[in-house]
Formats: sequence, structure tokens, C-alpha cells
Amino acid sequence: MLLKARKLARQGVSVLLILGGLVGVASCRPGGPPKGQPEVPEMTVIPAVSFVQDIQPIFGSRCVFCHQTGASQAGLNVGLGLAYKSLVKVPSTESRLLRVAPGDPENSYLLHKLLGTHLQVGGQGEQMPLGGPPLPKDDLEKIQKWIQDGAPEN
Repeated sequence: MLLKARKLARQGVSVLLILGGLVGVASCRPGGPPKGQPEVPEMTVIPAVSFVQDIQPIFGSRCVFCHQTGASQAGLNVGLGLAYKSLVKVPSTESRLLRVAPGDPENSYLLHKLLGTHLQVGGQGEQMPLGGPPLPKDDLEKIQKWIQDGAPEN
């Protein structure tokens, strides 16, 4: 009797596995999820932005000519090793905003100055970098993401 019960149990498990497999195969059709279920968008992973590796080089190539020791316009020095302390949580000399408000790109004067929207937030002067083309879109996006991520000193 015990052997018969074990045999039936094994057969029952086999039947459940087969049925489960058929249901799984039926729901895996090409072209998306089963009917009636929303399609889940693919997640895009945006890499973290490093101040040292991503942001400082932008300043070094486009801003340091006017914003360095001995020539620091508006008291802003973006030279190597000085930029972070000159930007983050420091009041702007041209507006009521902080130069960089960690986690808050909308209230970061640096970003407005680079985007050319500084006059709209009570700022003054010209769009930066002065005398050259605006920063490329990918550089602006890096700066915005860095600020949004809390402006870490990394």
C-alpha cells in the first residue's frame, strides 16, 4: 500500500510539473508579455557621475582660464583641488541661489549659468563659458546628474 501511495505521489508531481511547464511555455510568446499584462519598460542604468573623473575635467578644459587663483572671476576658483569647496553649498555672488545646491539642480546657480537661464532666476551677466560655445549637452547632463545625486565629492 505504501509503495502504491509513493508511486501515485510521484505521478502527481510529474503531472504538476508537466502542466506547469505547459502554462509557462504558453505565456512565453514572442512579441511581448501575455495579453492583458502591461509591458515592462527596459531599465536604463545611468552610471554615477564622479566629481574628480567627470566634472573637474569639464572645468579644467572650459572654465579654469577665468576661474583660477589670481583670476577668479566672481570669487569662483575651479582649479584642481579648489573647485569643490568653491562651488558646493557656497552662495552665488550674482543671485540668491547657492552655486551648487546638492540634490537640487533647479536651485543651483552654476547650472543656470551654464544653461543660459541665469537671468530667469535673478542672476546677472553672461552665459558661461564666456566667449565660447556653450558646453556640450552631455557635459551639461553630467553636471545636472552630479548635482541631482547630491553633489558628492567623489
